[in-house]
Amino acid sequence: MDVEGIRLMMPFDLLVRTNVDGVPTSDYYRYRVFYLEILFRCDRMRELSYRKYKSVYMKVAENLYNTVKSNLNSAAFAQAGNSNKPPNDIKTSVLDYPIRPVEYDEQDSYGVINSLNTCGLVKVALMDTKENIAAITSFLNDHQQKVTYVQGDGDYFFTTTRGWVIPPVRSNYVEKRLKVLISSGILINWKVVYNLWRPIKLLGHYANWTGAKVEAVSRLDFCSKVTTGFYICGICFRISVIVLIAEILRHV
Repeated sequence: MDVEGIRLMMPFDLLVRTNVDGVPTSDYYRYRVFYLEILFRCDRMRELSYRKYKSVYMKVAENLYNTVKSNLNSAAFAQAGNSNKPPNDIKTSVLDYPIRPVEYDEQDSYGVINSLNTCGLVKVALMDTKENIAAITSFLNDHQQKVTYVQGDGDYFFTTTRGWVIPPVRSNYVEKRLKVLISSGILINWKVVYNLWRPIKLLGHYANWTGAKVEAVSRLDFCSKVTTGFYICGICFRISVIVLIAEILRHV
């Protein structure tokens, strides 16, 4: 976030759920809720002390707050009399915004891959959970031969802590059961089973991608650390054979 001139892409549901039952799912509503959530987060961050956040993040929050606030007041988000008839060009109107929401679909209608391919000309980045970014990076590197995608870590501007809020109570039974559930690995197993039943639909899902097309062994070159390890193992094995033969001949 502290890179000057960078443009970020974020899924709609990364910061706040917009697919709640009984709530309109129009593009106008989803875009407005997305930017309102960013506006509220930046506003809270501006009010915090400098001891809790880096000064560079405070500056980013101030600039982003003013930018998002002006964007929400622009013509793209102006309600033309009836909120059920939002402007049709809202998806193209936010292309120049520093942060724009995206969604992974089969046609890549939000231009996620095309935007990442232009990273050499424009500073572009995709922000998602660590697990999703790792899967998307592997998929893109397997399908793009001329471009190498990398993932970063250490940006805490939009960090969100998910968990259970439990009031401090002595001998809390619920807290003890949750600790056992987490420490025993049961929760992780449930997550694995759930992901098998309902996998997250990322870019690789719509391309029917099941893994790397080229096997890992065939990708090794002479400069690889793994190849060096094989050479060392081979040399040690030969030395062991020579020592064994020498010991046998000495005792014959």
